[in-house]
Amino acid sequence: DKINSEIKQYICELFFTVLLLFVYSYKNDSLKYTLIFCATVLVGIFNSNVICFALLPMGLYDGWQILRKYKLNFKTMFSDKETKLFCLRYSLCLLFLVVYYLLFLCNHPLKEYMNNYWNNYFITAQNISPLIDWNLKIMYFDIKIKIINWLFVAGLISLLFIKNKFLFVFSVVLIGTHIVFSYFKLYPVSGRLILYWYSVTAVVFGNLLYQILKIIFYPLKKKYAEILITLIGVLLIAAYWLHYYPKLPLSFHRSSERPILMTISQKYKPNDLAVLESIGYGKYSRYYFQNPYPFYHYSFFHSDDKELEIETSLPMDKDLPEMSNKILNYSIWNEKLYKYNRLWVCVRTPNKKAVEHRLNKLIKQKQSSQNVEKCDIISDMTLCLIKNKEQK
Repeated sequence: DKINSEIKQYICELFFTVLLLFVYSYKNDSLKYTLIFCATVLVGIFNSNVICFALLPMGLYDGWQILRKYKLNFKTMFSDKETKLFCLRYSLCLLFLVVYYLLFLCNHPLKEYMNNYWNNYFITAQNISPLIDWNLKIMYFDIKIKIINWLFVAGLISLLFIKNKFLFVFSVVLIGTHIVFSYFKLYPVSGRLILYWYSVTAVVFGNLLYQILKIIFYPLKKKYAEILITLIGVLLIAAYWLHYYPKLPLSFHRSSERPILMTISQKYKPNDLAVLESIGYGKYSRYYFQNPYPFYHYSFFHSDDKELEIETSLPMDKDLPEMSNKILNYSIWNEKLYKYNRLWVCVRTPNKKAVEHRLNKLIKQKQSSQNVEKCDIISDMTLCLIKNKEQK
């Protein structure tokens, strides 16, 4: 299910970043190119939230090239066709961005909710290093992150030795802009949201590899050297994926939310409550609304829920994830839930034995009349039914 939530819906951002780079590589002083570029941006804006991050370094680099060419002679500069097309190109792009902002982003009803949802993924002066390191570990399958950092710096330096400095400007400005936006809480930094950074890392590491292999195969004729460099590059990438593919930190199993809700609906009785752990409300609600189940009292929780904070003072079970501990603590100790005859509790861990042990321990600590009737493992989650003996 994480393929659907983490990659599938965000691969579009990587696609349009690479597509815009591809179109930009054919840059020329023609109206046809300007219209194609603007059309790509227009389509990209409505399919990608980060197209502006890719657009900014292109505009800055083109503007800098024009200023350098005409040496701030504005009379000559603005009478030239290149400058006129530059102004037309980026004026249209800016217009598209403003229209998109006014239509979809300005006063968006979910703005406050999404800011709370992503609250832990905005960069601050304190968390910038660990947050970026954590995201890079996700991107590169938890390999030695310090090695990746040094290689990335070496790759950026290698871009400076290319005559055309655009790729260096693109790499630095794109990632730098995202970090600045994150600092001002405009766009978070998280694994799926930085998927489009692969466009930068491909450029940086690809050029580094190319420069190294070019030195090795320097004695060969240029045609044969380029063929060998390409072949070795493809083989190295293939070997990397084959080695780290099993360590990909994404689960490929079918979604567990649907069978959880189906199981509850088959055994539901009046005055039951379902307390369901989720990384987001939509994980359950999409199934609930597609095929409504006969229970109407349900609670969804994810790691940012303030309602769970009152339970953090209770002891934690080291064999269970922190979020699962919070859900179990909440289920037994929260007085609001005590009025229900039966409580369905679902946590995102397959450790059934630890869940049962934790629930029984909490019930004993509280000295309540509840008891754990049954626990089942469904996909990668544990679903437990808790009965309240005092309720009829």
